[in-house]
Amino acid sequence: MTKRFFSPPLFLNTMPSGRVFFCALLIALLLPGEMAVTGGTAKNLELDAEGRGGGVGAVRGDGSIAVRTSGGYNLSCPAGMPEVGPVYLAVGPESFMVETLKLLKWKWLKGVPAYYLTLEEVDNLTEGRDSGEKLHRALQRVRRDSPSLKYLLLVGDSEVIPPRKLYTWAATAGYPYDDFYYSDIYWAGLDSDWDTDGDGRYGEYNFSTGDVEGDFDFDLCVGRFPVNTPGEVRTMVSRLLTYEGGPAQSAEHAPAIQQRGHHSELHRTGPLQRQRSERLRRPHRPEIHLE
Repeated sequence: MTKRFFSPPLFLNTMPSGRVFFCALLIALLLPGEMAVTGGTAKNLELDAEGRGGGVGAVRGDGSIAVRTSGGYNLSCPAGMPEVGPVYLAVGPESFMVETLKLLKWKWLKGVPAYYLTLEEVDNLTEGRDSGEKLHRALQRVRRDSPSLKYLLLVGDSEVIPPRKLYTWAATAGYPYDDFYYSDIYWAGLDSDWDTDGDGRYGEYNFSTGDVEGDFDFDLCVGRFPVNTPGEVRTMVSRLLTYEGGPAQSAEHAPAIQQRGHHSELHRTGPLQRQRSERLRRPHRPEIHLE
């Protein structure tokens, strides 16, 4: 007679459906908070009273924000979008994300995969001498992982995201101009760190040798919302959506969308909407279905 060294739990002796129910119940009890899918893995998120996550890459309690990974960073987008690489990336504080996602949802509706990267995420995961260098290196990593990235929106004024101070060598060379100027093109050129000799003079150009430290063969189209509060973000998004003929307020005027690659054909009422629809036509592109 064979001896049993242990007695299996009761649920293992039940019918298969009973075992499935028990496992589901156990998982529900052991996983607190909300779950977000990040790069194919589950991540526990603590939510505050307003339903917003307390950590970087968190999702809202209503599940309207999905979190995905590119270059080692958590990128947020409206929930329900397909798993495709970013074409349009907005970068700003976590406190600006909810308002900016209204614009990003409109980008998705036009067929442009759009994501949000928080400055907190960049600061926590990236090494650099200052916040500008950290963001530049983060963009390099994201684009290396997602070559589809073409557009960058900086969500914040000069206090939130300081522009880079670039060096021209003009005054030193005897020209009647300043040696320095402030510009966002620093984040457009990603094939150089803009300070190869490490002297703190970014984008240095030597008129004698012709050496250029900056990358002026730009990889990204860069824009900026000069905002300082979530309310100002809301205003900018509202104005931009109005200008572009964005999401209608009623089903009667909702656009019919036919996806074509990263763009769409938008059929709406009104002369301005029809003109903008024509500008968005981009034939001969692989299809992306936003289902």
